[in-house]
Amino acid sequence: SILSVSGHANEVLTWDDCVRETSSNNLSLKAAKEDVNSFSYKKRALWSNFLPAVNAGLSDSYGNSSIRSGSVVTPGTGATSYYSVSVTASQNLFAGFQNKAQLDQAQANMEVKEWTLADVKAQISFNLTSAFAQLMYAEEYVKLTDDIVKRRGDNFNLVRLRFEGGNENKGSFLLSKATLDGAELDHIQALRFLEVAKQQLASVLGRNKLGDDIEIKGDVPLTQPDTNVDIKSISTSIPGHQKALSQVKASQSGLTIARSNFYPSLNLTGTSSRQGSSWFPQSRNWSVTLGLTIPLFNGGNDFYSTFSAASALSSTIYSQQDTDVQALFNIKQAYTSFLNAVEQVKVSNSFVAAATVRSEIGRAKYNNGILLFEEWDIIENDLINRQKTALQNLRDRIIAEAAWLQAQGKGVIK
Repeated sequence: SILSVSGHANEVLTWDDCVRETSSNNLSLKAAKEDVNSFSYKKRALWSNFLPAVNAGLSDSYGNSSIRSGSVVTPGTGATSYYSVSVTASQNLFAGFQNKAQLDQAQANMEVKEWTLADVKAQISFNLTSAFAQLMYAEEYVKLTDDIVKRRGDNFNLVRLRFEGGNENKGSFLLSKATLDGAELDHIQALRFLEVAKQQLASVLGRNKLGDDIEIKGDVPLTQPDTNVDIKSISTSIPGHQKALSQVKASQSGLTIARSNFYPSLNLTGTSSRQGSSWFPQSRNWSVTLGLTIPLFNGGNDFYSTFSAASALSSTIYSQQDTDVQALFNIKQAYTSFLNAVEQVKVSNSFVAAATVRSEIGRAKYNNGILLFEEWDIIENDLINRQKTALQNLRDRIIAEAAWLQAQGKGVIK
């Protein structure tokens, strides 16, 4: 298995466990989902523009009044109450196509947030896969560096015996001791990196930290690269492309909204009221008003607002085109990196196999005194470096496939 980890711990986390926990608890994912909900409610609120608005009013006035007759003013005889109850209904009949444009813009903005959510899911899928692979790599690297310390220790003891027997020089002895010290430092650094990798996975899962005794089990599911990939087709189906198209639609609606200010507005209003000095007032009145408002001049605000909306539309169109151009490059790059990473794993494994055999032969020759320390040291260093590289390549292969899926807008978070 590739970078599989097993052991004994109080808590066991499999790959499927991590996917489920991330889907439920990742904070960036929660925020993106609530963003979609927010814009969904904003769209629903705009339907009110197509429905009548109904308001009720109630007033109670208390005071006195004077009566004027020619130049003579007679004061009121006393303070009285005056009650008024009314219900008013108004309906906009035409607003220069503004209501429809606002609804279309809200729909487009909601689509932007939905495609943003799809992008976030792809990003979080990559983050989860990368963090899981990093932690598996860190676990394996701790084991590898521990083995290297033991190997360097055995080598040092062998060199020391030959040095004490007069068959090796002091420089070789000191270099062997230095390589042992370096191996011990690598192991300490590997343990530190393990803690960082745990924190990285914890952040993706939505936790503050992972327990010290946690166990990561299993592998990240891997696939082989497709031989026939249509980069152009992929680029027009990714969330980034769809998001950019929705932003263009929102800007088009914004231009329609700006232009609506040049059109007249037609409203129908009906009012029914009761007024009188006693409660419940008995005097009944009603009215129906059909009002037409024609804009004439407002200091040029409408003109400049329209020019601004037109420029905003042009900007989003250019941004959409740029998004498509960049997507072609990103997808091609991710696919190429994926192919290279898969092949690199095969090559690095072959090098490890060859270096292992060379190391066994070299040790035997050095032990029998028919191989110089310098030559043996090169062989040993080559094996260790090949082992480290192979482990890194296994990790990078997992991350490269995750990046390829992300470039397509795909991932394990649904």
